Amino acid sequence: AIVGAAKQIHNVIREACTGCGNCIDRCPTEALLLRPLPITVQHMTELLDFTKEGVSEELDLMLKIGFYTGARLGTITTLRVKALFDAVPDPAVPGMWSIPVGPGTGIDTKFDVSGHLMLTDILMKTLKVYATSRRHLDRVIKATDENKSYLFLTRHFNPYTVDAVDREMVTLRRAGQAVGLKFLQDFKFHQSRATFGTWLMSICLETGTVKAAIEFVKGALLHKDERDTFRYVTFIEQTKTKIEMANAFTRAFLGKVAEKAEAPNA
Repeated sequence: AIVGAAKQIHNVIREACTGCGNCIDRCPTEALLLRPLPITVQHMTELLDFTKEGVSEELDLMLKIGFYTGARLGTITTLRVKALFDAVPDPAVPGMWSIPVGPGTGIDTKFDVSGHLMLTDILMKTLKVYATSRRHLDRVIKATDENKSYLFLTRHFNPYTVDAVDREMVTLRRAGQAVGLKFLQDFKFHQSRATFGTWLMSICLETGTVKAAIEFVKGALLHKDERDTFRYVTFIEQTKTKIEMANAFTRAFLGKVAEKAEAPNA
């Protein structure tokens, strides 16, 4: 898909997709499919263990924000330091912080949706430590006045762009695969959002109604259209069906093996 193209049905070149989330439109035939796919909790843990030392501190933190808040890359790269220190505790959820995002905040969202980013206390403390670190402050000092407010600045003292993150992701995939993280071969940054969304939807479906789950996840992921949120429900239901089908086939196969083993020799 081409950013800025006319609003019409178009194809996405899967091999060229960076998962930036900037596509103008969505093909109706793909409306109920979750793309890109989430990764497993084990793979997420292995990845974040690796990024502690294997990539820049900025990319490590951006991935943490992606996995633990579901924020889009465009939102993460425009986070402001002031937003962290102006954040307020969520009155309904102890240990959670709320950061306003969207128009008027300086923090970008897709389709200019207004909402709040939910951060755990641990993640908030981690980001505040980085914001006051020597590494970050050195970059702020050398940045232009218009860029000093950004939380994430490159080594050239500019705000991160999607392209800049993509370049670091290429290095991440190569380095990660070199140490055995084979699942990184096709990993895209946007999968951090899909992973969070799937995890959050699973919890919501276990504790409430489908309607309530969709409404909550829609707000957390800053979806403009409820249909985008419903894809997570569809994905979870399809995954459960596939697991049940695989288990049924396995039981049937083992039964046939047992019957063959018990059959008398001809």
